[in-house]
Amino acid sequence: MRAGARGPVRLRPSHGVLDHFTKEVEEVPAYPTDFGEWEDLIILALDCARRLGVEAHAIIDAVVSKQARNEARTWPDRRTADRDKAIEHDRTGEGVREPPTEPNRTSAAPRPGSAVRPHS
Repeated sequence: MRAGARGPVRLRPSHGVLDHFTKEVEEVPAYPTDFGEWEDLIILALDCARRLGVEAHAIIDAVVSKQARNEARTWPDRRTADRDKAIEHDRTGEGVREPPTEPNRTSAAPRPGSAVRPHS
């Protein structure tokens, strides 16, 4: 379903959008301090959320919720970690994340353990 320029869209993010996102991610290492490259990623992520039917207020709520979950996690000391590698939180006690059973999911309904969105 698609309604107007600002109405509900409820489309699955296309492979084209995902391909565009991948290309933008590949540009960031060449210009890591150019916020314009990061803006491209933010815009594409917001476009994907819009295509999933997630409203603006829910996106903000999801980001706040995800940040709170991240802050509650146990992390290694970043001062002793390799600056060129991702720092992963301690996953002890976490179950295995299963892929979605419905790949074309368009609902913004929360999954168990999430206050706002279907994935983390």
